[in-house]
Amino acid sequence: MTSRIAPRVTDDTAGQIRSIALELFAEQGFDGTSLQQIADRLGFTKAALYYHYRSKDELLEAVVEPLFADLEAAMDAAETSEGAKPANRRKRLEDYVDCLLSHRDVLGYLFRDLAALGRQKVAQRGLALEERISTAIAGTDLSLVNRIRVSFAINGMQGAIVGHADATPDQLRGPVLEGIDAALRAVRRDITARTKAGR
Repeated sequence: MTSRIAPRVTDDTAGQIRSIALELFAEQGFDGTSLQQIADRLGFTKAALYYHYRSKDELLEAVVEPLFADLEAAMDAAETSEGAKPANRRKRLEDYVDCLLSHRDVLGYLFRDLAALGRQKVAQRGLALEERISTAIAGTDLSLVNRIRVSFAINGMQGAIVGHADATPDQLRGPVLEGIDAALRAVRRDITARTKAGR
């Protein structure tokens, strides 16, 4: 009987593991996929997989990392002194949409698998990002009604990207930006009216 040797830790190997994990998570769900199944599809031993990722949760975090990292980088840029200006909100919105389009395979998976979204670290990071995104595209001190409108806009935008897998990023980008602009129009009108009224 021959034994397999654990592969060297390389970016290519780690990327291959993440790709296969995403494939299986999307097919079977996070709860329905075992590390053994991932190892089998890769042609690894389970021990070799553990050499790279110590748990299924750690592997899930690695799978969603590119999406979260790019969104956080976009929000970091949005929070600089120049980026924070209301006039730059359109650019922030475009950056956000571009991030989602670049990672729509991961976004689509998270949209469909509540078990993955419910994992503590993924959930905490996702909620923190949604709050930062809301601030970046609509500002702070929103009324409850406007918070609901912004939440609707963000989730509707994500749903549109995920729900049209047959469309290319270029085909999606324009209509998605138009849709969120329309959804945020009432928020902007309300903020302007409150500012003029001194409230």
